[in-house]
Amino acid sequence: MATETPLWQKVYLGRLGRVYRDTAKIIGYLGCRGTEFFDKAKLLPDYEKFRFENAVRDLTVYMKPREGRVRADCPGQEDPQGHSRPVARRH
Repeated sequence: MATETPLWQKVYLGRLGRVYRDTAKIIGYLGCRGTEFFDKAKLLPDYEKFRFENAVRDLTVYMKPREGRVRADCPGQEDPQGHSRPVARRH
């Protein structure tokens, strides 16, 4: 039975580790919206959309928008649209 590769192996040992690290750098600690992410990712020389989409899926948790909800990562700012929060930590 095949098991999924652990995230730390994908980031540090996997053949696509650079994609995961670039994705984490773009998203940053506070997170970003999808359009902001892909605008920055398209500027990278090794950009392949499906690889970056997979990295985003593995590294983030999507927060559904709620009307009038205050963003947990930036107190005092409204978040009317969906927002991706990072799971990866900086060292």
